Amino acid sequence: MRLIVLTANPDLATYDAEAASGYILQALENSSAASLPDVVALFRAAPDEVQKQVQTTVDIGLTLQRAAEAGSVNAAYEYAMLLRERARLTADLGRSANWLQQAAERGHRDAMYEYGYAIGFGLGRPADPAEALLWLDQAGRVGHPKAAETAHVLRVKSGL
Repeated sequence: MRLIVLTANPDLATYDAEAASGYILQALENSSAASLPDVVALFRAAPDEVQKQVQTTVDIGLTLQRAAEAGSVNAAYEYAMLLRERARLTADLGRSANWLQQAAERGHRDAMYEYGYAIGFGLGRPADPAEALLWLDQAGRVGHPKAAETAHVLRVKSGL
């Protein structure tokens, strides 16, 4: 994981897209269901050049989908965020919101925040500020650093 961080960051002198993609592929091949989402989070943060090289060998979306369907709450969150990042259609955002909801309901802090954000601002679901505030407040109670600020913006925007 450290090698991925060192080689996948273009701001570091150690940046090497080819090495980073190799390390990501190796990590994906050797990761357990529990560590897979961590590897994918590093993949999502990597520059396009690295992501494209990895995608020539492995379908990250399919890999995450399978892990999410097998019950990994962290994979469900990472899959939802990957779907959102790659969304081309409203239906893609809807699928992302569905996975975020599943992860949020199972206690994933970041999923609580992202699901609240999604339904608060109508990403993949009709906007529902009241429900969104419930999720954002819950995310804030479990320590999400941006939840209170986003909830405040949503309250002002929606008049709640």
